[in-house]
Amino acid sequence: MQDLLKDYLVEHVEEDTVYFSLTCAICGNQWHSTPMAPPALCSRDLDIAPICEEAGIHNRMCPFCGRPVCLGCFEDVEGIFLCTQCAKDLRSRIDTK
Repeated sequence: MQDLLKDYLVEHVEEDTVYFSLTCAICGNQWHSTPMAPPALCSRDLDIAPICEEAGIHNRMCPFCGRPVCLGCFEDVEGIFLCTQCAKDLRSRIDTK
């Protein structure tokens, strides 16, 4: 799951640090990784597995729409964890049957 989040990470380089962010597709809240000091200023040389793991603590990928979503925008519908938009769609389909 963390590998899927990797595609949505955005690198931010400042004078003396580098960090990554990930934006929730539902609410727009932005998560920021722990800043790192140089020499990790070039993401090509950076092992981002720990960053993906850190992102996975605070974010998930919706199994229906495949978008990154913060934990606040995830909910359980009939034992399936979905983003709130997909959960709403699923509930409406369940209710119409």
